[in-house]
Amino acid sequence: LRVAAPSIFYDQMLLPRLQEFLADWPDVRVELLTLGRKRAAGTDVVIAPLTSKTIRDGAVKLFDLYLSPVCSPEFAARHTISSPEDLLALPLLDAAHGGGAWGNWFAAAGIPGDPPAATIQVDNQLLITACAEQGLGVALGARHMIRSLIEHGALVRPLDIECTLPPTIGITVANEERVTRAFAEWLFAVLGEDES
Repeated sequence: LRVAAPSIFYDQMLLPRLQEFLADWPDVRVELLTLGRKRAAGTDVVIAPLTSKTIRDGAVKLFDLYLSPVCSPEFAARHTISSPEDLLALPLLDAAHGGGAWGNWFAAAGIPGDPPAATIQVDNQLLITACAEQGLGVALGARHMIRSLIEHGALVRPLDIECTLPPTIGITVANEERVTRAFAEWLFAVLGEDES
């Protein structure tokens, strides 16, 4: 079973749950490829942002990205974070390529205008999450991707306000093999939109 997905999907979503799938399919050999490698190797399942190209390739919606502020418990203990306005004076963590996540979140929280510039900008979501875990500031974490970090106490959500951020995450199933279909159905069951 060859799966291609972003690294953060593996780290925060699939690996904490993969044993559940393997318990039902103990003889399956699983290969986890990053999206950059999927072109070089045929894949059975691709998890990627929904775009016109991935939709043409047969992708369907797996889940939306719901973002909320997250930080380490130690950071939360050192700073008062009881309203969205409190974040305006704190170090914000964001992607170096922009994308407007903080602007979308502040708008959803009822704070108009441009958000303050991020204190630390990095080029991938895993690094943003790692910076938050290290207490360097407040990041926007995707609900599905930070759930295990929240459950294990590595991160906290100081505010419950969420915003959605394009793109929607989709799944492409490349064949009708039994294990491939079972894996896709399992992903929908554990990550599908009905999960809160």
